[in-house]
Amino acid sequence: MDVAFVKQTEEQAASATRAAFGDTDLGLDSILDTWFKVQLFPGEREPVTTNQGGFQSYAYFQCLQSPYTLLSAVELWRRACYVEASILLRHSLEVFVQLRYFEKHPELCLNHVTEQPKGRVRFQTMFDDVAPGLYDAYRNLSKIVHGNLVFGFRGDMSASTSQGAQHTVPVIAGAHFDQNLAMLVHTFLIITMLGFLNYYQRFFPENTIDTDVTVAAELSEAQRWLESVFEHKRNNVSDPALFDAARSLVFI
Repeated sequence: MDVAFVKQTEEQAASATRAAFGDTDLGLDSILDTWFKVQLFPGEREPVTTNQGGFQSYAYFQCLQSPYTLLSAVELWRRACYVEASILLRHSLEVFVQLRYFEKHPELCLNHVTEQPKGRVRFQTMFDDVAPGLYDAYRNLSKIVHGNLVFGFRGDMSASTSQGAQHTVPVIAGAHFDQNLAMLVHTFLIITMLGFLNYYQRFFPENTIDTDVTVAAELSEAQRWLESVFEHKRNNVSDPALFDAARSLVFI
């Protein structure tokens, strides 16, 4: 096995992802196109010396970074690099949860991000404040990122064999499409993207998106498309229980 072999298996996995997810795979590219464009229209922000201005400054740069991180996560997800996609996606989701929390509590933002003594807010506190009940589901991503479940990505548990005290799990070489793992990552992608798009105008109330008719229309369409996935209208690629747990996080 070498790099060329891994690349070949990634292409095969990408074909399997497209076959399984159809237009919800292709639609993510359009969503990211729109999200990149939206970054050009934050409008005027409050002075950074105020609580609201400090939050908006933090939110501005986090939003600028987010489409790059999400683009990388989508590309990795397509190629069945689920561990690597989960690491980036966990970061993006945590950023959005922080933005939701500090939009509600702007007076706590700068002390937290500058790590002032007793200024850090526990992440579970943020989650419980903006999306009660979602923290336990989020921990699935954390388990992957921390390595707890990596064996499930590199070992074919369905083909494991036992001989006496010996237990053998065949190793998966290269990229391998897995419907359940792909679904988990995809669901968190939809949740995170929809949250960012829905809340951008709330984070930046003086935004100028409406000055560009094309971008405003694309943003509305991107929100509608993501909501159609979230609301289980594409049943072959939805996780109703997880989406429902995230409802209070992503909808205004």
